[in-house]
Amino acid sequence: MIFIKLGEKIEEKKVRVSLIHYMPFDEKEGLSDNEISQGVLVENLPEKDKILLAQGSKALLYYNPNDKSLFYEYEQNGENLNETKRRFSFFSKK
Repeated sequence: MIFIKLGEKIEEKKVRVSLIHYMPFDEKEGLSDNEISQGVLVENLPEKDKILLAQGSKALLYYNPNDKSLFYEYEQNGENLNETKRRFSFFSKK
């Protein structure tokens, strides 16, 4: 499982992901129950658009709490390209 910590709520269907932790249950590097309660657990992350990344864009990961999906938006030089990537639904494990 992958843990994503939820950050700033941009709008009802768009919450910024502020942290990704790939070993949330590891004995040494894992997270506490309190820390896990500040986000959601997912099976996988959507793929980033390699073409946009190669062109210098920055991928920003967001979470939609309504349909429990993750998606990327891309910025180039601080300007939002209004591009979204595939949305992945998942179930949180708590």
